Amino acid sequence: MIRVAALDPGKTGGFSIIKNHEENECYGFAKMTQKDISLLIKSKMSEFDICYLEQVHSMPGQGVKSMFNFGASFGQLKGILQTLCIKYELITPSIWQKTIGIPKSSDKKRALKEKAQQLFPLNDTVHGIGVTKNEQEGAIDAILIAEYGFRIENKVCIKCKENR
Repeated sequence: MIRVAALDPGKTGGFSIIKNHEENECYGFAKMTQKDISLLIKSKMSEFDICYLEQVHSMPGQGVKSMFNFGASFGQLKGILQTLCIKYELITPSIWQKTIGIPKSSDKKRALKEKAQQLFPLNDTVHGIGVTKNEQEGAIDAILIAEYGFRIENKVCIKCKENR
């Protein structure tokens, strides 16, 4: 079984690893420095085979400064992966969200949270236990990106009604 990690860029992004259906972990970046994030990824790199990094882009209505910071976060994460010689794939939000069944809704955060809680009922971070709301949101996106990567890498039926 191929173990998959995922990174969600941004100030409130996150990192996650799915080793198999029962073993998973996730972390939100809200309280971490860039050094903390680098050390976390380095300490966990022996626990996964590939990392999926969300490929971000600017969107209408977002401020120049926030988009610059968002892009900088993406570049820093990509740089960490390259420096540590970690195999990675880039994936756009629209692809991974569609593939794991996130509806195009006005309340995307709620839909993501519900999907993560459905897929990972025993993960405390996904359920907001012992973490802040920002840490939870970053971890949720990361674990769902990892879920997408896990399905792709392990050739899990992604069109089936019962995905896991």
